[in-house]
Amino acid sequence: MAFTPDQFLENLKSSISSKTRIVALSAVHWCTGMPFPLEEIGTFLDSREIEFVLDGAQGIGLVPVDVRKMKLKYIAFPAWKWLLGPLGLGMLYIQQDKIDTLSFPFKGTGSVINDEVYLPYRAELKSGADRYEISTGNFIDWVYFQSTLEMLQKIGFHSVMERIYELADYLSEGMKNVGFQIELDHFPDNRTGIVVGYKEGISMDELVSYLKRNGVMCALRLGKVRFSPHIYNRKDQLDRVVTLLSSFPR
Repeated sequence: MAFTPDQFLENLKSSISSKTRIVALSAVHWCTGMPFPLEEIGTFLDSREIEFVLDGAQGIGLVPVDVRKMKLKYIAFPAWKWLLGPLGLGMLYIQQDKIDTLSFPFKGTGSVINDEVYLPYRAELKSGADRYEISTGNFIDWVYFQSTLEMLQKIGFHSVMERIYELADYLSEGMKNVGFQIELDHFPDNRTGIVVGYKEGISMDELVSYLKRNGVMCALRLGKVRFSPHIYNRKDQLDRVVTLLSSFPR
């Protein structure tokens, strides 16, 4: 596994062949928190006429995403995580000139034009990405999601990003102070909102269970503990996490 964004880019370039037609990639490594150099990757892929698909689950709402600069053809991402929206709701972006090039294996009432008129049945698809909204949407979730977006926009997405980075840096330093090795140290020139670490000599699986029993939301990823603090967290809460880490019985 590449330890730095630059190493990842070089590994990706060396993996591309004349047969490569599409590359799908997360915005941020979900197990280490390492951000990928999306603009450089997009430029490289575009120069070879390779389509770039972004899984935005780990990045949208935290890292800025510019579809033009990153040469993105498609993006899929959920409402939850950094956007604080409801579970089960997702978004899909398709570059306009790519919509008609995709196969469409199934269509529903919401896929065709004049979908409010059920009969007679029609086959003509809507011109936009909403053709993939094959049936009635979950409007209650959209009201919920709109409220979270308005809140984040009122705070300012840049301010949200800086606050998350501040909390992640604070937690990282606290974990290092109690003997944890942090993935962020492999890419110190980049910031991340996902804090991943481990400590020699202890069972990380048991540690994660211990933290959860004590009310700490975390996850086990590649044998390490992962945290994703957000703007609703306080530093004293992160101090408690560090205290629990230091007091974990070996």
